[in-house]
Amino acid sequence: MYAQVFELPGVEGSERLGRAVQNELLPALRSEQGFSGALTLVRRDAGEMLLLVFWETEIQAVRPLVPALVGFLGKAGATGLAGGLPLVWEVGARA
Repeated sequence: MYAQVFELPGVEGSERLGRAVQNELLPALRSEQGFSGALTLVRRDAGEMLLLVFWETEIQAVRPLVPALVGFLGKAGATGLAGGLPLVWEVGARA
């Protein structure tokens, strides 16, 4: 399993972003082949938020972003793209 990792600026809008992930992004990603889930991590004291999007294979994770993710990230002002491609991490442990 592989994770695309995106930094979302500030957590002032974390509730709004959380709703957008649940109501817009996840339903759109569920139709994408290889999509395995998503997770947001919030550090309110540091003003940081991460979005992790999980894919079954490395090929799925390193491909150009799917349209639903491009739209969401653009609205959220995300960082974590290197030359238009996501930063990808291999998932080393799962429970």
